[in-house]
Amino acid sequence: MKMMEAPVKQKDITDLLCDSMGTEVTYDPTEAIDQFMEQAIELLGKSCIHSR
Repeated sequence: MKMMEAPVKQKDITDLLCDSMGTEVTYDPTEAIDQFMEQAIELLGKSCIHSR
């Protein structure tokens, strides 16, 4: 049995919400990168040994 070969796109809750509101989904990777960097700096600060 041969399956239909159709592209499948998984939607997340943001896509569904925007579809229902009739707006376009726009992703801003800079926000995610900024958040990642803040978390990385915080983790680095907690993992360092501070000498006095």
